[in-house]
Amino acid sequence: MSGESAILLAHVRQDATGQPLPHPLDEHLRGVAALAESFAAAFGAGDWAKLAGLWHDLGKYGAAFQRRVRSVSGYDAHIETAPGRVDHSTAGALHAMARMKGVGRVLAYLIAGHHAGLPDWLSAEKPASSLAQRLKQADLLTEALAQSPPADILDAPSPTSNPGQRDCTLWSWTSVRRNEVAGVISVDNVKTATNRGKGALGLYADEDRQQQAALLLREVDYLIHARFELTDRAGPDDTLAKYAAMFRRRAEKGQCFNQPYLGCREFSAAFAWVDPAGSWPESIADSRDLGWMLYDLEYRSSEPTPCFFRAQLDNGTVRVPAWNSEEIVR
Repeated sequence: MSGESAILLAHVRQDATGQPLPHPLDEHLRGVAALAESFAAAFGAGDWAKLAGLWHDLGKYGAAFQRRVRSVSGYDAHIETAPGRVDHSTAGALHAMARMKGVGRVLAYLIAGHHAGLPDWLSAEKPASSLAQRLKQADLLTEALAQSPPADILDAPSPTSNPGQRDCTLWSWTSVRRNEVAGVISVDNVKTATNRGKGALGLYADEDRQQQAALLLREVDYLIHARFELTDRAGPDDTLAKYAAMFRRRAEKGQCFNQPYLGCREFSAAFAWVDPAGSWPESIADSRDLGWMLYDLEYRSSEPTPCFFRAQLDNGTVRVPAWNSEEIVR
């Protein structure tokens, strides 16, 4: 392309005389980023909003969108529900995930939904529109990157702020990154090597490494209540009092079959017995709606299904519903 056609466009509108007024894409992204940053600064998330603004229309760098915006008037070229639409928002969501890994999903939701609204992660009604499915379209980002977007847009610094932290009085967070290997050693290879007395058993971390990010609660205490239920296999000598005494005796000594952990085995948890008749930790005098919280992952198919519940803090207590409760949203 040369001359005016070499300009990558975000929109085209007409002036009072009907002449086209092109809006360069680079200028559009930087302008939206500046506005978003100024708006979000009020609640301490300006750097997050800036990235969302810079990346929200990355897909418009793609050749398909540029052909589209030049073939129509430009008034509705950016509306993704129009006939002949070009998906221009998924590329930015993909870039956020590539740059920021797990925490990039926060921006991926915003970017992917900046016209149609926040998408569901998974959707039984419209599977193709779910964020999980859209993030599988890696070619959309590849096409956009082929046009070499400016480095200050693509490689803008990652956010350092922790939105809402200044209003948080109940807990503190820590962000960690850890290196893992993506694969596992083949069982067949182990059996073959055992039978033959030689074979390839090594797993080279440098060739199969992936980095995981996590946002974790720090220095948090949980007060756990539990009760026993005897099954049909209980014998005449099996009583609730017997098992309660056994549990208490082992808990007081710090005994456990497996070390308890929170979420992942690497985040081990210490535990101690709290005497019901003794002094209890003072409750937090705060009640609030904590929003939807992940309950667990359900493995009934090849893809795990996340399950959620509405978490309510009532004077420092969060009641977690039973697994089969109707409060669990699957």
